[in-house]
Amino acid sequence: MAKPVILFVSPIRLRPTLQGDRICLVEYARVLACFGSVHLLSICADDCPLLDCSSPFASESRIPVEQPSSLMFWALMVAQRRQPAFIRYRQKLIVEQIIEHAQTIGASHIHFEISTLAEIAAAVHDRARFETSIRLLNIESVSLGRIDRRAATSALRKGLFPLLAPIVNSASFRAEIAALKRLPRVQVISEGDCNILKANGVETVRIGPPFPDLPRQPIPDDTAHGVRLVFIGGLSHSSTGGGLKEFLEYFFPLVQKTEDKRTGMTLTIAGPDDDPDLSPWATNRFVTFAGFVSDASALLSKAHLMLACLREARGIRVKIIDALSRGMPVLAAEEALYGFDQDVRKVVFWYRDIMEVDGILRLVNDRPAALNEMGKAGRSYYEEHFLPSNCRAAVAAFHRFEKQEQPS
Repeated sequence: MAKPVILFVSPIRLRPTLQGDRICLVEYARVLACFGSVHLLSICADDCPLLDCSSPFASESRIPVEQPSSLMFWALMVAQRRQPAFIRYRQKLIVEQIIEHAQTIGASHIHFEISTLAEIAAAVHDRARFETSIRLLNIESVSLGRIDRRAATSALRKGLFPLLAPIVNSASFRAEIAALKRLPRVQVISEGDCNILKANGVETVRIGPPFPDLPRQPIPDDTAHGVRLVFIGGLSHSSTGGGLKEFLEYFFPLVQKTEDKRTGMTLTIAGPDDDPDLSPWATNRFVTFAGFVSDASALLSKAHLMLACLREARGIRVKIIDALSRGMPVLAAEEALYGFDQDVRKVVFWYRDIMEVDGILRLVNDRPAALNEMGKAGRSYYEEHFLPSNCRAAVAAFHRFEKQEQPS
């Protein structure tokens, strides 16, 4: 039987830096490449070639789109109900180009990534006879969190933005659900999103995102002088900055007033953006702002815990999967675990209320062996749910590759 030819359609630029969602996309394509040839079609404003010796793609092409002016962008967001507005603005033309490209390469399957392409995927499925599927990293319409806080003026963020968000989200969610119901195969990576879609009548399959097997991270054994935490993530997102601000406001004043061994506790914050709400801690001796880092290994090697204090339940937190792969212990807010199944609570330190953090760090100080135990448990959880070789069977079944010869 001939191997499938898969057109992999993505609205996310896969260059220049492979981090976060980009890693999930490329690693999923790598798993697909075990069964057939995978051809990348990017729908983005910039040409960011990915093809190199390690690329899973047999070819790369791009449908160029231009971001509208700011006024046009906001008008389209409200009128057309979803992000990214510039893609929906050219939807009919993009559908034509996808079908034409699929026919040119002789594709048997068209796979779409990201829920922002749901309506385009449904239109392609309605018009052409391809095996069509979509994978959602999150339900895009659940929040407007993808809009960078810096892109909105202070007045808009405090006034119009909160008023528009529920209206836009509600309309966008209905449109997204309607589009997904038209598709034969819908995959999600988040346990929480899977439950929401099923409750709204969308037949879906949850497959944990294949994630690279990263080198194990040895855990320092010097907690006697305080626990070192590291936080990695973009700070402009309201969920990220808000959760971090809550953590700082509660815990560091407590540490500064305490005479026990927690006085040596420090937090290193690494992220590409500056959040003005975090500026009061810029001169705090317990806090270090490291800025953007292309490789987090050096920071993680000096830390005892990776902090995931996000306060928005959506998608799945790739930074947590990254830490689990390295065998790195995680301290997470309950909302940050939204995308995982209930078993993840057995392999991370987690809190529902910020007041619980104190008890967790006392435990780590009193019994440092708990760090290694949790790191090993997290690594086992990663291998079961996210190790690429263990995801192949589920991916093959989802795309109906099961009759193909399974890769060794």
